Amino acid sequence: MTDLLGGTLQMGFINTPVAAPFLKDGRLRALAVTSNVRSPLLPEVPTVAEALNLPDFDFNGWFGLFAPKGTPAPVIAKLSDAVGKALADAKVRKIFIDAGAMPMELGAADFAKFVAEERGRIDPLLEKRKK
Repeated sequence: MTDLLGGTLQMGFINTPVAAPFLKDGRLRALAVTSNVRSPLLPEVPTVAEALNLPDFDFNGWFGLFAPKGTPAPVIAKLSDAVGKALADAKVRKIFIDAGAMPMELGAADFAKFVAEERGRIDPLLEKRKK
């Protein structure tokens, strides 16, 4: 961020909530967001897919709740239920959205599928980098 603001770097990938104050005061200009949907914090900024006509572009950071392998199914169900209830609360959702996150409630099976799909998408890119 310091190098961007100081003019040492011409562009960078910055977390939306970190960049937002500098965008508002005009010291930075947002070109696009890397997610496949526009950010609620910057609804006027296009996605990379929109801006560069790359319909499959979607590079988004995410967080998930993991448990150790072998955790009993009733414990997983209880955790999943608690997360679902929390994410259903408008105040909790607002906290996430204000921080630049898009809350997604996925059950354990759907989350496992999501993680596998992400690995399938990202691992080949990492392999290319190694070569």
